[in-house]
Amino acid sequence: MENVVYEATGVVHAIGNQFKNETGTFEKTPLVLLVSSSFNGKLYEDFIEFDFINEGQHLIAPIFPGNKITVRFVLNGRLGKDKYEGRAFTTLKGIKVEVLEASTPQQAQQGLNQSQEESATNNFVMQSSPASSGADDLPF
Repeated sequence: MENVVYEATGVVHAIGNQFKNETGTFEKTPLVLLVSSSFNGKLYEDFIEFDFINEGQHLIAPIFPGNKITVRFVLNGRLGKDKYEGRAFTTLKGIKVEVLEASTPQQAQQGLNQSQEESATNNFVMQSSPASSGADDLPF
């Protein structure tokens, strides 16, 4: 089965510390994106974490907080083992990044403040979904 590719556009809120497992066979760096959307005149803000795994970490090397970017990602899911048995875990795995508006580290806080004040259109797109009929009034 082919993975569906999704995308989200927003402002980089934070880039986390790199995590490495004990054997060194797995590495990931999280990126938190502030995604804003408006519905019925009300602004909704979501902080969404994407994981850039192993070789994919280089995609966010030139990215700073405050950058406006589009992240393309796939959903990865797994079932827990041992003490986590019976639980499901989902990861948003970043596979591509496009910088729409760059900022320097010095501009990062200013860009974050500005993005929180702006009204936005829905920036979360499911690429494979059919067009919405508009019958449902939920903002998600």
